[in-house]
Amino acid sequence: MASLWRLPAEIIALSRAKIWEEAVREWELDFIEKLDPGEGSESCLCGHSPITELCHIINKKTDSSAIVGSHCIQKFEKDDPAHAVFGNGPKIFRSVNKLLKDNEATASKALLKYASQKGVLTKTQIRSYKKDKGKRKLSVASVKNRIKCNNILIFGIAIKTEKAAFKRLLEDETFETTAGPKLIEYGFNKNVLTRTNYDFYKNIWNRAHSSLSVKQKKYKVDLNKKIVTKLKDDFIDDIGSQRSSSSSSSSSSSSSSSSSSSSSSSLNRSSSSSIGFDKERVESDDDLDEDIEMFNALEENATFRSKRKRNAIEIESEEESSEL
Repeated sequence: MASLWRLPAEIIALSRAKIWEEAVREWELDFIEKLDPGEGSESCLCGHSPITELCHIINKKTDSSAIVGSHCIQKFEKDDPAHAVFGNGPKIFRSVNKLLKDNEATASKALLKYASQKGVLTKTQIRSYKKDKGKRKLSVASVKNRIKCNNILIFGIAIKTEKAAFKRLLEDETFETTAGPKLIEYGFNKNVLTRTNYDFYKNIWNRAHSSLSVKQKKYKVDLNKKIVTKLKDDFIDDIGSQRSSSSSSSSSSSSSSSSSSSSSSSLNRSSSSSIGFDKERVESDDDLDEDIEMFNALEENATFRSKRKRNAIEIESEEESSEL
């Protein structure tokens, strides 16, 4: 592994200033990226490879850009000017990793600040999130809001590709995990999801599963099963080959070939068993579409009735005011 101390020299080489304290202050954290198995690999500017937690940095004076690993940033001392410039990167990743394990967890100040800067969450969402941050017990509405915001944070910052979203969905035996916007879009473009499926899922993807109605939960789970079943060939081979290539790097070419094929086949077997349902028992696409269309119609009628009731109240209020 390359020494960390190549990093200051590499940053200086891309900067106008040639003194470390001045050169590093020309830079800022542009955005972060988390890579999952099957998404390829990157190298840090210092030479450290592979890295999965990427901090993309940009020079404000020269527009030069570079990738630095979160792990490498953590090795700077706290009194080093680089810590003040890039130090939030590792903090953001720690908070993101916490949310990936528990979507009811609380996001850190660093993550909320980053989300605000990047427009991932609105000012209203940030304000509401911070208001409930220190409370031990949240209301049902506050929990729903937190999960909704956390899902937006997860898919707006950490899980940026359909492959990463598919992997997350595949690992959930209950199929209650949300597919996320990228995977929903991918499924629609691949004709796995119909327009009705797509419209339904886009309306509920960032909502907590527990907040959905019984019918909505069933629709969502059925769509997730459909996504996993029909898109597994698009993603599982890539994930399998990535794992097999990393595990066989120290083996001979002949053993590497057999290792790769067995790894790929075992992954396909495990994915098939994790699905845990009989395709014939799942509702047909037409039946599911009819149910979703009916549900959407009911929601539209309910919204229309609610608006009509509000309008009637407003008219009645205006009439009372005019009489006075």
